[in-house]
Amino acid sequence: MRVGSTDVSAFARTFGAAVRRAPVGPPGVGHGVKRVVAAVVVLVLAAGGCVGSRADESLPERVNALPAGVTGLGPAVFLTPDGSRTDLPGLRAVARFGDEIAGVAPVRQHVRLAQGNPTLPTVARWPGDERRSALLSGGRVFDVTLPDSVHPDRVFPLSATVTATGTGCLTIGPDRRTNRPAGTCELARDGGAYWAEGASARFGGIDLASGAPSKAVGLPEYPTAVSSDGRYLAAKRSGSLVIADTATGAVRTTVPAFTRGVFAEGAFVAVHLVRGLRALSLISPAGTVRTLVRPVGDVSLARDGRYAVATADARLLVVDLPSGKVRPIIGGPADLGRVTATFAGDYALIAEVDEDPDLGTPSPTRVWSSDLAIAQLRAVKATPAATGVAGMDADSPAGLRFSPGGEVLTLTAGGDVTRAPSHAQPRLALTRGRMLYERNDALLVADIYGRRTELLDVGDDQRLGEIVATPDGRHVVVSLRDGAGGRASLGARDQIVLVRLDGSADPLVLYRSAVLASIGLLE
Repeated sequence: MRVGSTDVSAFARTFGAAVRRAPVGPPGVGHGVKRVVAAVVVLVLAAGGCVGSRADESLPERVNALPAGVTGLGPAVFLTPDGSRTDLPGLRAVARFGDEIAGVAPVRQHVRLAQGNPTLPTVARWPGDERRSALLSGGRVFDVTLPDSVHPDRVFPLSATVTATGTGCLTIGPDRRTNRPAGTCELARDGGAYWAEGASARFGGIDLASGAPSKAVGLPEYPTAVSSDGRYLAAKRSGSLVIADTATGAVRTTVPAFTRGVFAEGAFVAVHLVRGLRALSLISPAGTVRTLVRPVGDVSLARDGRYAVATADARLLVVDLPSGKVRPIIGGPADLGRVTATFAGDYALIAEVDEDPDLGTPSPTRVWSSDLAIAQLRAVKATPAATGVAGMDADSPAGLRFSPGGEVLTLTAGGDVTRAPSHAQPRLALTRGRMLYERNDALLVADIYGRRTELLDVGDDQRLGEIVATPDGRHVVVSLRDGAGGRASLGARDQIVLVRLDGSADPLVLYRSAVLASIGLLE
């Protein structure tokens, strides 16, 4: 289904209703192509009427009402043009997503918003009156005074309860309490979050439960991992592992020949060399080393510090990191190639590729999902041939990408596995084992049975923005942005569209000249 492409007429763009549905996947799944126009346009044309453009197409409007079957969407805040400045838009709030927006007075004007997932708390600066800046959470607007050094640009999650803004970090905790570390905030590569003190080599951790920053300490390099409470930071110094305690300021060099690791409860889990052999060990902040597996082959570590999947002596092992308990996976293969795993909750997706593919020729792979709590494997069928496998970035749903073809397998926290075509990017885990993917400016949904349906094909003049799944499990709300515009500019090509996940209906444009800034989801 195509929305907003430049080849439709002016009136169709005005009502945002020229759409196309082009399914992919097995025969019988959503096949057929049709083009429709919003009902109001059809009625006008049937009556022989003439449709003209609005006097000011940059002003926000509701194009269609929210269908009655869409449930669970609460209050909402929109970023909209305010009619006086194009570079600094305003904020408009409605009691329920789907309500009329035209004529609603802005609750803030001329703001700079930290844009991102609208379900996350975020902030907007009002340069005209710093005391009237805003904190947006759950579709509501709260007064907040922002420090001068905070320049809202983007918002991103540090954990399930804490978010952070870019360009002058501000953390927002679960109680809407804000903290301002004296620097920028980043997710560490191997778990946790840190803040960097300007251009110096000083870093502090961030508590993932509250958003509170720790004190800064000097480190030889950027932290590779941070403990969940923000107290301990890990880094490298000349190949050795360095652990810093931000509470005391102590920086301790521990094991040599360190490759990578994560923080678990009370210890750091490291892959390193012990007398020339690779080992997986628990290292206390005081430097005490407890080796769990030696020698060890391939090791994949969960960023939350709960599990590791490793190979040793042609065995596949699950390691419960907090306890240090090592268990062979029941039903594990006897002969192993290279093994890579990714994690979602108590589950892992594990892939094995031949140790030495012949001259780079893709070879068959074996893939399993594993319930790590009981150390059992379940084979995944019809896996792609590959020469290598890599995990997804930390801000993506859990998944593995196979090279050179680019196929993707993803994993949900319930252990469900879906497969997407080459070069698709997982965007959102859905209910009932489904995964939403983005591919070539299109959205498609895949399920555990191998079925895929294309839901939305974005026109050349637009690009995909943020996506919110509705609590009813049957829809997603998609923000479409002007393909030629920046994050701050807004116009008629900025639209908010409702999409049915079963592909049984065409995308419905709900709002135009608006971006969803914050929304509350109801149980």
